Amino acid sequence: MAEKRMFGKSVIETDSFLDLPLTTKAIYFLLGMEADDEGFVSPKRVLRLYGGSDDDIKVLIAKNLVISFESGVVVITDWNENNYLDKNRIKPTRYEIEKSKLLLTSKRTYELNNGSTYVQPVESRVGENRVGESRIEKKLLFGELKNVKLKEEEYKKLVERFGEGETNEMIFELGTYMASKGKRYNSHYATILNWLKRKSDSKKEEPKSSAYQVEDLRKS
Repeated sequence: MAEKRMFGKSVIETDSFLDLPLTTKAIYFLLGMEADDEGFVSPKRVLRLYGGSDDDIKVLIAKNLVISFESGVVVITDWNENNYLDKNRIKPTRYEIEKSKLLLTSKRTYELNNGSTYVQPVESRVGENRVGESRIEKKLLFGELKNVKLKEEEYKKLVERFGEGETNEMIFELGTYMASKGKRYNSHYATILNWLKRKSDSKKEEPKSSAYQVEDLRKS
């Protein structure tokens, strides 16, 4: 695990952060220092080591500076904005269950999700002193087998057009089909979009039929 931690001014110089009590600010920095390479940390351990109160943690949760889980663990919301870690040197978190409930947004912040996505470590810039490096939006892994790759925006577009249930069902179909048949597709988004459109068209053409064969779409 990396020993150095950073804190972005874009986070700690906001009005929301500056309005925090001094003890709460201190706890935020201590959580950042004790967190693992993906931003997860036990607040109870930090309070035992350094002092502070549960109220400080509650304030940070209320301000959305940390996200809490039923296990008692928290993750620092802006972890990837604060820290630039080489993905090849990141030690994966042991809090896999909590991680599976998160979505990494295009702004590099953590958000709670429905569990259908899996957060990938953010690829950092090479060398901390480089400025103005372009950032490529990372693709997230979807589905039960975590093998369907979609950008956050692509997933949202599918849900908006076809609904969450239909989208997740087709993600499952694509993931299991690729795993069982050894198939590869250049664009998982384009493939799912095509399958869902064909499914929608087939329902319009055959309203009395409830049968839908995904295999027919694959053959086409």
